[in-house]
Amino acid sequence: MTKLTDLELWSAIAGPDPAQAWAELVNRHSKRVFALALHILRSRTAAEDVVQETFVTAWEKRQRVDSPESLDKWLLKIAAFKALMAA
Repeated sequence: MTKLTDLELWSAIAGPDPAQAWAELVNRHSKRVFALALHILRSRTAAEDVVQETFVTAWEKRQRVDSPESLDKWLLKIAAFKALMAA
């Protein structure tokens, strides 16, 4: 089975059943989001909260994404903001 790109997954979340594509995107990017949050906050618990908040915010604002090609950067930007606000 061919692994879908982030762009293909992003397109799939606009379809009739977005859950599987969204879960794959979360799975694919959550480690980097966690690492950034942990670096900023120095607390595993707080970093885990930031990961959840990041993906909730990303889901809520998914219509605003200008360039799905830079999804990773967008998620990290959200995570950095959330972590700095929690610090």
